[in-house]
Amino acid sequence: MQLDNIKPDGMTYLAILSACSHSGLIKGEEYFSQLCRDRWVKPGIEHYACMVDLLGRDGRLKEAKDLIETMPLKPNEGICTTNG
Repeated sequence: MQLDNIKPDGMTYLAILSACSHSGLIKGEEYFSQLCRDRWVKPGIEHYACMVDLLGRDGRLKEAKDLIETMPLKPNEGICTTNG
């Protein structure tokens, strides 16, 4: 997509973050940072949930907790659940 100058949307970021989380790719952090810098797409609760899942699967529970406590959105009950 980047080679073709196509900008990812929120669903694209969500799919990438979910794939990284479920496959154990910590590179998902880079994509999340890119999403947070994107002027056109803002991270939603589902993006934060994927990051919490990614960090949790990597055993980085303190970082996951810190992310929940500092995210600009109000956490809901789904933020700590996983899909796998």
